Amino acid sequence: MSPGGHFEWETPGLSKDASRTPSCKDLPGAGDVFVILKTGAHEARDRVPTHLDTILRCVPRFAIFSDLEETIAGHTVQDVLAQIPKSVREKHAEFEAYDSLKRYQAEGRQGEYQDLMTIANKKEDAPGWKLDKWKFLPLLEKAIEHDARWYFFMETDTNLVWSNLLRWLNQLDPKEAWYLGGPSWFGDHIFAHGGTGFALSKPAVSAAIQTIREKPEHYHEVVSSDCCGDSILSTVMSDLNITLLQSWPMLQGETVSSLDYTERHWCWPIVSQHHMKPEEITAMWEYEQKWLTDTSATTAPPIMHRDVFDRFLGPIVRSGDIVDDWDNLSNDESIDSSSDGDQEYKNSSTNPQACQALCQQKSECIQFSYKTGLCKLGHVIRLGSKIGSAKNGGDKQGMVSGWMADRIKDFQSRMEPCKAQWILEHNK
Repeated sequence: MSPGGHFEWETPGLSKDASRTPSCKDLPGAGDVFVILKTGAHEARDRVPTHLDTILRCVPRFAIFSDLEETIAGHTVQDVLAQIPKSVREKHAEFEAYDSLKRYQAEGRQGEYQDLMTIANKKEDAPGWKLDKWKFLPLLEKAIEHDARWYFFMETDTNLVWSNLLRWLNQLDPKEAWYLGGPSWFGDHIFAHGGTGFALSKPAVSAAIQTIREKPEHYHEVVSSDCCGDSILSTVMSDLNITLLQSWPMLQGETVSSLDYTERHWCWPIVSQHHMKPEEITAMWEYEQKWLTDTSATTAPPIMHRDVFDRFLGPIVRSGDIVDDWDNLSNDESIDSSSDGDQEYKNSSTNPQACQALCQQKSECIQFSYKTGLCKLGHVIRLGSKIGSAKNGGDKQGMVSGWMADRIKDFQSRMEPCKAQWILEHNK
Protein backbone atom coordinates (compact mmCIF):
# COMPACT_ATOMS: atom_id res chain seq x y z
CA MET A 1 0.00 0.00 0.00
CA SER A 2 1.00 3.65 -0.31
CA PRO A 3 1.97 5.61 2.84
CA GLY A 4 -0.21 8.51 1.75
CA GLY A 5 -3.11 7.44 3.94
CA HIS A 6 -0.93 7.18 7.03
CA PHE A 7 1.96 9.63 6.77
CA GLU A 8 2.13 13.37 6.25
CA TRP A 9 4.51 16.11 7.32
CA GLU A 10 1.79 18.73 7.64
CA THR A 11 0.24 19.37 11.06
CA PRO A 12 -3.59 19.23 10.88
CA GLY A 13 -5.49 22.08 12.46
CA LEU A 14 -2.66 24.63 12.31
CA SER A 15 -3.37 28.08 10.90
CA LYS A 16 -1.25 28.81 7.81
CA ASP A 17 -1.71 32.58 8.14
CA ALA A 18 1.84 33.91 7.84
CA SER A 19 0.81 37.23 9.41
CA ARG A 20 -0.41 35.49 12.57
CA THR A 21 1.88 35.79 15.58
CA PRO A 22 3.35 32.31 16.18
CA SER A 23 2.76 30.62 19.54
CA CYS A 24 6.51 30.54 20.20
CA LYS A 25 6.83 34.32 20.25
CA ASP A 26 7.76 36.11 23.49
CA LEU A 27 8.49 33.03 25.57
CA PRO A 28 10.28 33.51 28.93
CA GLY A 29 14.00 34.01 28.40
CA ALA A 30 13.73 34.70 24.67
CA GLY A 31 15.51 38.04 24.98
CA ASP A 32 18.46 36.40 26.71
CA VAL A 33 19.46 34.30 23.69
CA PHE A 34 21.12 35.46 20.48
CA VAL A 35 20.92 32.97 17.60
CA ILE A 36 23.63 32.73 14.93
CA LEU A 37 22.65 30.98 11.69
CA LYS A 38 25.71 29.96 9.65
CA THR A 39 25.41 29.24 5.94
CA GLY A 40 27.34 29.46 2.66
CA ALA A 41 26.63 31.20 -0.65
CA HIS A 42 26.17 27.85 -2.42
CA GLU A 43 23.10 26.99 -0.29
CA ALA A 44 21.87 30.19 1.34
CA ARG A 45 19.13 31.08 -1.15
CA ASP A 46 17.73 27.56 -1.03
CA ARG A 47 17.94 26.98 2.73
CA VAL A 48 17.73 30.30 4.60
CA PRO A 49 14.13 31.16 3.59
CA THR A 50 12.83 28.06 5.37
CA HIS A 51 14.32 29.32 8.65
CA LEU A 52 13.00 32.83 8.10
CA ASP A 53 9.51 31.41 7.54
CA THR A 54 9.64 29.15 10.60
CA ILE A 55 12.15 29.04 13.46
CA LEU A 56 13.43 32.60 13.16
CA ARG A 57 9.87 33.92 13.44
CA CYS A 58 10.14 32.83 17.08
CA VAL A 59 13.56 34.35 17.73
CA PRO A 60 13.61 38.07 18.58
CA ARG A 61 17.39 38.39 18.19
CA PHE A 62 19.37 36.68 15.45
CA ALA A 63 21.85 37.22 12.63
CA ILE A 64 22.79 35.24 9.52
CA PHE A 65 26.41 34.77 8.49
CA SER A 66 27.98 33.36 5.33
CA ASP A 67 31.01 33.63 3.07
CA LEU A 68 29.30 36.33 0.99
CA GLU A 69 27.25 39.39 1.89
CA GLU A 70 23.84 39.42 0.26
CA THR A 71 20.17 40.05 1.00
CA ILE A 72 17.71 37.16 1.23
CA ALA A 73 13.97 37.77 1.75
CA GLY A 74 14.72 41.24 3.08
CA HIS A 75 17.33 40.04 5.59
CA THR A 76 21.02 40.89 5.43
CA VAL A 77 23.36 37.92 5.26
CA GLN A 78 26.74 39.07 6.58
CA ASP A 79 30.13 38.01 5.26
CA VAL A 80 31.86 36.70 8.37
CA LEU A 81 35.11 35.95 6.51
CA ALA A 82 35.67 39.65 5.79
CA GLN A 83 37.12 39.92 9.32
CA ILE A 84 40.04 37.67 8.47
CA PRO A 85 43.09 39.79 7.58
CA LYS A 86 44.04 39.84 3.91
CA SER A 87 47.57 38.79 4.87
CA VAL A 88 46.12 35.56 6.31
CA ARG A 89 43.76 34.93 3.39
CA GLU A 90 46.62 35.26 0.90
CA LYS A 91 48.48 32.38 2.58
CA HIS A 92 45.71 29.82 2.14
CA ALA A 93 44.52 28.44 -1.20
CA GLU A 94 40.91 27.97 -0.07
CA PHE A 95 40.43 31.74 -0.13
CA GLU A 96 40.79 31.71 -3.92
CA ALA A 97 37.19 30.46 -4.00
CA TYR A 98 36.21 33.29 -1.62
CA ASP A 99 37.68 35.84 -4.01
CA SER A 100 35.94 34.13 -6.91
CA LEU A 101 32.60 34.36 -5.09
CA LYS A 102 32.93 38.10 -4.86
CA ARG A 103 33.83 38.29 -8.54
CA TYR A 104 30.86 36.10 -9.49
CA GLN A 105 28.57 38.33 -7.44
CA ALA A 106 29.88 41.49 -9.14
CA GLU A 107 29.36 39.84 -12.55
CA GLY A 108 25.81 38.76 -11.72
CA ARG A 109 26.67 35.06 -11.81
CA GLN A 110 24.71 34.05 -8.70
CA GLY A 111 23.45 30.92 -10.45
CA GLU A 112 27.02 29.59 -10.54
CA TYR A 113 27.76 29.76 -6.78
CA GLN A 114 26.96 26.10 -6.26
CA ASP A 115 29.19 24.93 -9.10
CA LEU A 116 32.02 27.04 -7.70
CA MET A 117 31.72 25.95 -4.07
CA THR A 118 30.70 22.28 -4.23
CA ILE A 119 32.01 19.02 -5.68
CA ALA A 120 29.48 16.21 -6.11
CA ASN A 121 30.05 13.36 -3.64
CA LYS A 122 33.33 14.91 -2.42
CA LYS A 123 32.32 17.17 0.47
CA GLU A 124 35.79 17.32 2.03
CA ASP A 125 37.33 18.52 -1.24
CA ALA A 126 34.72 21.18 -1.92
CA PRO A 127 35.91 24.82 -1.72
CA GLY A 128 32.85 25.75 0.35
CA TRP A 129 33.65 23.05 2.90
CA LYS A 130 37.32 24.11 3.12
CA LEU A 131 36.30 27.72 3.69
CA ASP A 132 33.71 26.84 6.30
CA LYS A 133 36.22 26.10 9.06
CA TRP A 134 37.45 29.70 8.89
CA LYS A 135 34.01 31.01 9.90
CA PHE A 136 33.80 29.66 13.44
CA LEU A 137 36.22 31.90 15.35
CA PRO A 138 35.16 35.13 13.59
CA LEU A 139 31.58 34.19 14.46
CA LEU A 140 32.47 34.63 18.12
CA GLU A 141 33.54 38.22 17.45
CA LYS A 142 30.31 38.92 15.57
CA ALA A 143 28.19 37.25 18.24
CA ILE A 144 29.60 39.30 21.13
CA GLU A 145 28.60 42.50 19.33
CA HIS A 146 25.12 41.58 20.56
CA ASP A 147 24.82 41.57 24.34
CA ALA A 148 23.16 38.34 25.46
CA ARG A 149 23.38 35.76 28.20
CA TRP A 150 23.48 32.90 25.70
CA TYR A 151 24.54 32.39 22.07
CA PHE A 152 23.13 29.50 20.07
CA PHE A 153 24.95 28.56 16.84
CA MET A 154 23.18 26.56 14.15
CA GLU A 155 23.39 25.70 10.46
CA THR A 156 20.80 25.61 7.71
CA ASP A 157 20.13 21.88 8.10
CA THR A 158 19.72 22.28 11.87
CA ASN A 159 16.23 22.22 13.33
CA LEU A 160 15.79 24.14 16.57
CA VAL A 161 12.90 23.58 18.98
CA TRP A 162 12.96 27.10 20.38
CA SER A 163 10.64 26.55 23.34
CA ASN A 164 12.71 23.61 24.55
CA LEU A 165 15.99 25.52 24.16
CA LEU A 166 14.66 28.33 26.35
CA ARG A 167 13.27 25.95 28.95
CA TRP A 168 16.69 24.25 29.13
CA LEU A 169 18.85 27.37 29.27
CA ASN A 170 16.58 28.93 31.90
CA GLN A 171 17.68 26.11 34.24
CA LEU A 172 21.41 26.93 33.87
CA ASP A 173 23.42 29.77 35.42
CA PRO A 174 24.45 32.11 32.55
CA LYS A 175 27.17 33.67 34.70
CA GLU A 176 29.19 30.45 34.37
CA ALA A 177 31.27 29.57 31.31
CA TRP A 178 29.12 26.99 29.51
CA TYR A 179 29.92 25.05 26.33
CA LEU A 180 26.87 22.92 25.42
CA GLY A 181 26.66 20.58 22.45
CA GLY A 182 26.14 17.18 20.93
CA PRO A 183 29.49 15.37 21.25
CA SER A 184 31.58 14.22 18.32
CA TRP A 185 35.11 12.85 18.33
CA PHE A 186 38.35 12.78 16.35
CA GLY A 187 40.23 10.11 18.26
CA ASP A 188 40.36 11.40 21.84
CA HIS A 189 39.48 14.96 20.81
CA ILE A 190 35.87 15.75 21.71
CA PHE A 191 33.94 18.70 20.33
CA ALA A 192 30.40 20.02 19.98
CA HIS A 193 29.20 19.09 16.51
CA GLY A 194 28.35 22.25 14.57
CA GLY A 195 25.51 20.87 12.49
CA THR A 196 23.72 19.64 15.59
CA GLY A 197 23.84 23.14 17.06
CA PHE A 198 25.69 24.29 20.16
CA ALA A 199 25.35 26.96 22.83
CA LEU A 200 27.88 29.16 24.62
CA SER A 201 27.27 31.41 27.58
CA LYS A 202 28.53 34.99 27.43
CA PRO A 203 31.47 34.28 29.80
CA ALA A 204 32.61 31.43 27.51
CA VAL A 205 32.43 33.62 24.40
CA SER A 206 34.18 36.52 26.12
CA ALA A 207 37.00 34.31 27.37
CA ALA A 208 37.44 32.73 23.94
CA ILE A 209 37.64 36.09 22.20
CA GLN A 210 40.22 37.35 24.68
CA THR A 211 42.56 34.39 24.19
CA ILE A 212 42.17 34.50 20.39
CA ARG A 213 43.01 38.22 20.36
CA GLU A 214 46.07 37.59 22.52
CA LYS A 215 47.43 34.89 20.20
CA PRO A 216 46.01 35.52 16.70
CA GLU A 217 48.87 33.89 14.78
CA HIS A 218 48.64 30.78 16.92
CA TYR A 219 44.92 30.37 16.27
CA HIS A 220 45.30 31.07 12.55
CA GLU A 221 47.68 28.12 12.53
CA VAL A 222 45.20 26.02 14.54
CA VAL A 223 42.53 26.75 11.92
CA SER A 224 44.90 26.01 9.05
CA SER A 225 45.91 22.61 10.44
CA ASP A 226 42.46 21.35 11.47
CA CYS A 227 39.72 20.15 9.14
CA CYS A 228 36.68 21.52 10.88
CA GLY A 229 35.53 24.69 12.56
CA ASP A 230 33.63 22.95 15.34
CA SER A 231 36.77 21.01 16.25
CA ILE A 232 38.78 24.25 16.21
CA LEU A 233 36.31 25.91 18.57
CA SER A 234 36.70 22.95 20.93
CA THR A 235 40.47 23.51 20.93
CA VAL A 236 39.90 27.07 22.10
CA MET A 237 37.53 25.89 24.82
CA SER A 238 40.04 23.27 25.92
CA ASP A 239 42.76 25.92 26.13
CA LEU A 240 40.44 27.76 28.53
CA ASN A 241 39.62 24.61 30.53
CA ILE A 242 35.95 24.96 29.57
CA THR A 243 34.59 21.42 29.35
CA LEU A 244 31.89 20.43 26.90
CA LEU A 245 28.58 19.58 28.57
CA GLN A 246 27.68 16.57 26.44
CA SER A 247 24.06 17.30 25.60
CA TRP A 248 23.00 14.31 23.50
CA PRO A 249 20.27 13.16 23.03
CA MET A 250 18.69 16.61 23.52
CA LEU A 251 21.00 18.04 20.87
CA GLN A 252 20.48 15.35 18.30
CA GLY A 253 22.50 14.39 15.23
CA GLU A 254 19.65 12.38 13.71
CA THR A 255 16.46 13.43 11.99
CA VAL A 256 12.84 12.55 12.70
CA SER A 257 13.19 9.92 9.97
CA SER A 258 16.55 8.38 10.90
CA LEU A 259 16.42 8.35 14.70
CA ASP A 260 16.17 5.02 16.51
CA TYR A 261 13.19 5.43 18.83
CA THR A 262 14.47 3.51 21.86
CA GLU A 263 14.97 3.93 25.60
CA ARG A 264 18.08 5.99 24.75
CA HIS A 265 15.95 8.85 23.45
CA TRP A 266 12.33 8.35 24.44
CA CYS A 267 11.94 10.60 27.51
CA TRP A 268 14.43 13.30 26.52
CA PRO A 269 13.30 16.74 25.28
CA ILE A 270 14.36 17.63 21.73
CA VAL A 271 16.34 20.86 21.46
CA SER A 272 17.88 20.37 18.02
CA GLN A 273 18.16 17.91 15.13
CA HIS A 274 20.68 17.74 12.29
CA HIS A 275 20.51 16.86 8.57
CA MET A 276 16.93 18.09 8.43
CA LYS A 277 15.35 18.80 5.05
CA PRO A 278 13.36 22.03 4.62
CA GLU A 279 10.04 20.17 4.72
CA GLU A 280 11.08 18.43 7.96
CA ILE A 281 12.12 21.73 9.56
CA THR A 282 8.79 23.23 8.56
CA ALA A 283 6.89 20.21 9.88
CA MET A 284 8.66 20.29 13.24
CA TRP A 285 8.09 24.03 13.60
CA GLU A 286 4.40 23.69 12.79
CA TYR A 287 4.14 20.84 15.26
CA GLU A 288 5.73 22.99 17.97
CA GLN A 289 3.25 25.82 17.27
CA LYS A 290 0.30 23.44 17.54
CA TRP A 291 1.78 21.97 20.73
CA LEU A 292 2.09 25.41 22.33
CA THR A 293 -1.34 26.52 21.13
CA ASP A 294 -3.15 23.42 22.39
CA THR A 295 -1.84 23.97 25.92
CA SER A 296 -0.30 27.26 27.00
CA ALA A 297 2.86 28.60 25.46
CA THR A 298 4.35 29.43 28.88
CA THR A 299 3.28 26.28 30.74
CA ALA A 300 3.32 23.62 28.01
CA PRO A 301 5.43 20.55 28.82
CA PRO A 302 8.55 20.09 26.71
CA ILE A 303 8.31 18.22 23.42
CA MET A 304 10.08 14.89 23.87
CA HIS A 305 11.18 12.31 21.35
CA ARG A 306 8.20 10.19 22.33
CA ASP A 307 5.85 13.04 21.36
CA VAL A 308 7.45 13.38 17.92
CA PHE A 309 7.12 9.61 17.54
CA ASP A 310 3.41 9.81 18.33
CA ARG A 311 2.81 12.63 15.86
CA PHE A 312 4.92 11.58 12.88
CA LEU A 313 5.61 7.86 13.22
CA GLY A 314 2.65 6.52 15.14
CA PRO A 315 0.05 6.52 12.35
CA ILE A 316 2.26 4.61 9.92
CA VAL A 317 4.20 2.23 12.20
CA ARG A 318 1.14 1.16 14.20
CA SER A 319 -0.97 0.48 11.12
CA GLY A 320 0.36 -3.03 10.55
CA ASP A 321 0.48 -2.34 6.80
CA ILE A 322 3.29 -3.15 4.41
CA VAL A 323 4.15 0.19 2.79
CA ASP A 324 5.20 0.43 -0.85
CA ASP A 325 8.22 2.44 -2.02
CA TRP A 326 9.54 2.95 1.49
CA ASP A 327 12.87 2.28 3.23
CA ASN A 328 12.51 2.14 7.01
CA LEU A 329 16.26 1.66 7.55
CA SER A 330 16.05 -1.92 8.83
CA ASN A 331 19.73 -2.84 9.01
CA ASP A 332 20.29 -5.34 11.82
CA GLU A 333 19.98 -8.56 9.78
CA SER A 334 20.01 -9.23 6.04
CA ILE A 335 18.85 -12.47 4.40
CA ASP A 336 19.13 -13.57 0.79
CA SER A 337 19.34 -16.93 -0.98
CA SER A 338 23.04 -17.29 -0.12
CA SER A 339 22.64 -16.68 3.62
CA ASP A 340 23.57 -19.30 6.17
CA GLY A 341 20.55 -21.08 7.63
CA ASP A 342 17.86 -23.57 6.71
CA GLN A 343 15.62 -23.27 3.67
CA GLU A 344 12.77 -21.68 5.60
CA TYR A 345 15.13 -18.93 6.75
CA LYS A 346 16.40 -18.33 3.20
CA ASN A 347 12.82 -18.33 1.87
CA SER A 348 12.18 -15.09 3.77
CA SER A 349 13.97 -13.40 0.86
CA THR A 350 11.38 -14.60 -1.67
CA ASN A 351 8.52 -12.16 -0.95
CA PRO A 352 7.41 -9.45 1.53
CA GLN A 353 5.01 -11.72 3.40
CA ALA A 354 7.76 -14.29 4.06
CA CYS A 355 10.05 -11.54 5.30
CA GLN A 356 7.30 -10.28 7.59
CA ALA A 357 6.72 -13.80 8.91
CA LEU A 358 10.41 -14.19 9.77
CA CYS A 359 10.34 -10.89 11.66
CA GLN A 360 7.29 -12.15 13.55
CA GLN A 361 9.18 -15.31 14.56
CA LYS A 362 12.12 -13.36 16.00
CA SER A 363 11.21 -11.69 19.28
CA GLU A 364 13.87 -8.98 18.87
CA CYS A 365 12.56 -7.94 15.43
CA ILE A 366 10.37 -4.87 15.40
CA GLN A 367 10.44 -3.89 11.71
CA PHE A 368 11.50 -5.18 8.31
CA SER A 369 12.02 -4.17 4.71
CA TYR A 370 11.99 -6.18 1.52
CA LYS A 371 13.09 -5.79 -2.07
CA THR A 372 13.40 -8.56 -4.61
CA GLY A 373 15.64 -11.26 -3.20
CA LEU A 374 16.56 -9.42 0.03
CA CYS A 375 14.85 -9.40 3.44
CA LYS A 376 16.19 -6.99 6.09
CA LEU A 377 15.20 -6.97 9.76
CA GLY A 378 15.45 -4.17 12.30
CA HIS A 379 15.66 -4.34 16.10
CA VAL A 380 14.82 -0.66 16.68
CA ILE A 381 12.00 1.54 15.43
CA ARG A 382 12.85 3.94 12.63
CA LEU A 383 10.60 5.79 10.22
CA GLY A 384 12.90 6.02 7.22
CA SER A 385 11.55 7.68 4.11
CA LYS A 386 9.81 7.29 0.81
CA ILE A 387 12.02 6.11 -2.04
CA GLY A 388 12.42 8.65 -4.80
CA SER A 389 12.46 8.27 -8.55
CA ALA A 390 14.54 5.65 -10.33
CA LYS A 391 17.23 8.29 -10.73
CA ASN A 392 17.34 9.18 -7.00
CA GLY A 393 16.20 5.92 -5.45
CA GLY A 394 19.04 3.86 -6.90
CA ASP A 395 19.10 0.20 -5.93
CA LYS A 396 16.27 0.68 -3.43
CA GLN A 397 13.64 0.81 -6.16
CA GLY A 398 10.74 -1.53 -5.38
CA MET A 399 11.51 -1.74 -1.63
CA VAL A 400 8.60 -2.14 0.78
CA SER A 401 8.65 -1.79 4.57
CA GLY A 402 6.62 -2.84 7.57
CA TRP A 403 6.56 -2.71 11.36
CA MET A 404 5.40 -5.06 14.14
CA ALA A 405 2.50 -2.97 15.43
CA ASP A 406 1.80 -5.00 18.58
CA ARG A 407 5.45 -4.93 19.66
CA ILE A 408 5.61 -1.19 19.14
CA LYS A 409 2.50 -0.68 21.26
CA ASP A 410 4.02 -2.89 23.97
CA PHE A 411 7.22 -0.83 23.87
CA GLN A 412 5.28 2.40 24.27
CA SER A 413 3.37 1.00 27.24
CA ARG A 414 6.60 -0.10 28.93
CA MET A 415 8.05 3.39 28.58
CA GLU A 416 5.23 5.11 30.46
CA PRO A 417 5.07 7.17 32.60
CA CYS A 418 7.61 9.34 30.81
CA LYS A 419 9.09 12.26 32.75
CA ALA A 420 11.28 14.74 30.89
CA GLN A 421 14.99 14.48 31.67
CA TRP A 422 17.24 17.52 31.27
CA ILE A 423 21.04 17.57 31.03
CA LEU A 424 22.12 20.15 33.60
CA GLU A 425 25.52 18.94 34.78
CA HIS A 426 28.53 17.00 33.61
CA ASN A 427 28.54 13.25 33.99
CA LYS A 428 30.22 12.27 37.21
